[in-house]
Amino acid sequence: MKKSKLKIIGRYACELSIVVLGVLISLLISSKLSERNERNDLQLQLLAVRLELEDNLRFIDEFIYYYDQVNLTKENINAGKWDDKDAWALSWCQNFYYKRDALDMLKNTGYLRLITDKQQLLDILECYHLMEIAKDDNDRFMAIKISLISFEDDNSIQLSIGRIKRWIIDMDGTEKYFHKSKDQINKVLTYKF
Repeated sequence: MKKSKLKIIGRYACELSIVVLGVLISLLISSKLSERNERNDLQLQLLAVRLELEDNLRFIDEFIYYYDQVNLTKENINAGKWDDKDAWALSWCQNFYYKRDALDMLKNTGYLRLITDKQQLLDILECYHLMEIAKDDNDRFMAIKISLISFEDDNSIQLSIGRIKRWIIDMDGTEKYFHKSKDQINKVLTYKF
């Protein structure tokens, strides 16, 4: 009877070992599949960030062009010249907006932790930081501009030249964060995503 009890216990132990081994194998496979799916999701999200940065680069180029025109206007005003192009540069007012949905999605999913190249991560975050500074500077610049310039008729433009000069002097450096943002985005776009 003792032998039969030992046989039964041995059989149960063997069956239990097989079940435990099966559970461990299924957990291991599930973990590996989950890890692979997270990596695939991360790649998709990084691709979305890349596309978002490429779109933002187009917005930045528009503003760089605008600030180049403002700098030419500044030179024309200092030289005593004035033409329609200068009026356009002074009358154009637009707030700078940039996209950040892909970055927010990457942050909110918790996948930032999966990026193994921490320098790449820091460079991506720096892009958005620089764009935020550019946005704040541009918004401040546009608010000052709107408060100083009235384009009701040609006389009001002439009367505002002194204020326009002061405003253009105040904008010095505003465009530098657009250039820094552009350089940083171009750097990030060289990374393999």
